[in-house]
Amino acid sequence: MTHPSNTKPRVLIIGGPDVEQRLELMRRMQISFELSAAGSDPSKGALFESSGFAFHPYHLSRRANPFDDVRTFLALAGIIGRERPQLVHAFATKPSVWGSLAAAARGVPVIVGTLPGLGSLYTTAGKGAYAVRWLYELLQRRACHASQMTLFQNHHDLDEFVRRGVALAQQARVIPGSGVQTEYFS
Repeated sequence: MTHPSNTKPRVLIIGGPDVEQRLELMRRMQISFELSAAGSDPSKGALFESSGFAFHPYHLSRRANPFDDVRTFLALAGIIGRERPQLVHAFATKPSVWGSLAAAARGVPVIVGTLPGLGSLYTTAGKGAYAVRWLYELLQRRACHASQMTLFQNHHDLDEFVRRGVALAQQARVIPGSGVQTEYFS
C-alpha cells in the first residue's frame, strides 16, 4: 500500500477475529490519523475496506503452538514493515503480545497494548496450564516493557501483572470495560 502524502500519523490497530469491534474507534480517529487494521479473520476485510480502511489479515491460533506463534509474529512484523505506522495499538491477549513484540522489532515509536482480562489462562490448574502461563508471562513481560502503555480493563488484572513484574506500574492504566454504545443502551 502506498501512503498518501499527508502529514497524519499512521496508526495500525491489531486485533484478533473480532477486530471489527474497533471500527467505531477508527472512524472517530480518522480526522487526525491515517488508520489501518490487522485481524485474524480474512472475511472482515470487506467491512474495513467499505469503511475506508486498509485491512491486513494474518494467521492467529488460539492454541499454544510455537510454530503458529512464530508464523503470527512474522506476519505481523511484515505488515508493520509495509505499513510503517508511528503507533501500533494491539488488542486482546495473543494479538497484544505478538503485535507489541513485532512493533518493537520493527522500531515503531509508540506501542500500546490492551489486555481485556486474564481469563482461563489464570483459572486453569495443572502442570500444563502452569507451563503455558509461565511462557505467556515471559512473552507478555517483554511486550509490556517494549510498550509505552499497557491498558487493562480492571484493577485486579493490572495489580496482578504489576505484582508479578509483567507490567510496569508507571506504564499501565485501567480503562474500565470495552465501552458501551450509548445510542443503543441508555
